Amino acid sequence: MKPHLGIALQAQQKLSARQYQQIHFLQLSAAQLGAELQTIVANNWVLDGGLGQGIGISLEQQGMLPNPEPTLFEHLLAQLPLHVKDKQQQLLVKFLIHSLDEDGYLRSPLKSLQSALGSQTLISLEQLQMALTVLQQFDPPGVGARSLAECWLLQLQQQSACNNPIAKLAHQVCTDHWQLLVTQQNRQLQRSLGINQAKLAEVLECLKRLDSKPNTRYYGEDRQDFVVAELLVNKQGRSWSVQFNHDTQPNLFIDQTLVDNLSRDPDCDQNMLKQHVEEAKQLLGGLQSRKKTLLQLGAVIVKQQAMFFDQGPAALRPLKLEDLAHELGLHVSTVSRLCSNKYMHTPHGTLALQYFLTQAAGKHTDQSAKAVSLRLQQIIAQEPGDAPYSDAQLVEMLRTQGVSISRRTVSKYREALGIPSSYLRKR
Repeated sequence: MKPHLGIALQAQQKLSARQYQQIHFLQLSAAQLGAELQTIVANNWVLDGGLGQGIGISLEQQGMLPNPEPTLFEHLLAQLPLHVKDKQQQLLVKFLIHSLDEDGYLRSPLKSLQSALGSQTLISLEQLQMALTVLQQFDPPGVGARSLAECWLLQLQQQSACNNPIAKLAHQVCTDHWQLLVTQQNRQLQRSLGINQAKLAEVLECLKRLDSKPNTRYYGEDRQDFVVAELLVNKQGRSWSVQFNHDTQPNLFIDQTLVDNLSRDPDCDQNMLKQHVEEAKQLLGGLQSRKKTLLQLGAVIVKQQAMFFDQGPAALRPLKLEDLAHELGLHVSTVSRLCSNKYMHTPHGTLALQYFLTQAAGKHTDQSAKAVSLRLQQIIAQEPGDAPYSDAQLVEMLRTQGVSISRRTVSKYREALGIPSSYLRKR
């Protein structure tokens, strides 16, 4: 971490070590931050102290996972030097890896990510797009996708390259006839492709076998990972309060006695010692700033989503990044980085901060899209496997629960959840 913090993102303009570290640390989860800090401490003469363990005990700590599989994040970083030789592009691809959500999707628009890098870096959208194109060639296929259609396309490209005719037809469906697929207009889809019913069935079966989430191999149903909540929410009287989980905050400090002794040692490289002291000070200041800002963000979320903590997920209200940024007095891109890969321990479970961000379900409703999506997910989870509900049936079921949205909206929410059409869900 030390010498390369100042790697230039562009020859004409460099990110300082402080700027890069601030951007980088804001995006890391507590576990990822802890792993990086272990490396930093091991290579810095003057830093000392233990790292926090977080709440609870992981399965690995209990001895149940003696040889844990790498996470998606670790797997992608391991491929970075194999796919990218240019140092500038390596830094950009690494930035995009940190920007992925837990499913392996890149949910943030490239324009927002460009803003997150800051105006001083002079990084263009074309450079970010090129970095994303490189990332989308990594394993597992589909990683870095921005939609379900793109996720499937990335997987199909590999099969199409093997001259698989069915995969090529499936690729055509995702490229040119996506709306026909999601609205289950199979006859029109068959005519558009110029194939018979039997061939269409093969194409749909091919699509059914694709992963809706690129991270399945790393966060599948059989994998039990340990996430650390940096924010803890408790009820005090009639109101809710948020506290920082100090067990996740590294207890690092500069060993001043060691610094004094080394400064008097004639065999010690004094320039290197000075560099380590400055880097340690910068690191400690950055960690304190991260903790303070994260706590402020948590307090605003608790204030805005108070009904959720009282009533549960169905009471989530619409909340956007812009709302949080306005109340905190921060740039939207900064808030976006803060929300990434951070967790809050609540009475309703340990949840990602991004969970609390949701649009309104419609122009004339105060119900959030997240609350409606949860209801939709619950309905589909309980459907009969041999007769899954069509989007039209889902519209009617939601209407009986007081939610009036169109079939197109149901299709959009279902796709966002990574849930295929009823035909592809049939078992």
